[in-house]
Amino acid sequence: MARSAFLVSFLFILIKKGIIPFHKKKLIYLILFIYLLLMFISRIYLGEHWFSDVLGGTILGAMVSQISLTLW
Repeated sequence: MARSAFLVSFLFILIKKGIIPFHKKKLIYLILFIYLLLMFISRIYLGEHWFSDVLGGTILGAMVSQISLTLW
């Protein structure tokens, strides 16, 4: 989950800074958000992790991507 959150958060920022038209950005944001939501739900549904594990992985992945973009 941390890997998925890292990827989605990283792509959010890169797309935000890109030269893509706004209506295409909205579609890409929606697809990325749905991907993250499905990954979140699937980890719990399949019994791979507890809710707290998935939430912690999401927060950790988002924080690491923000730190890496700040240092980049």
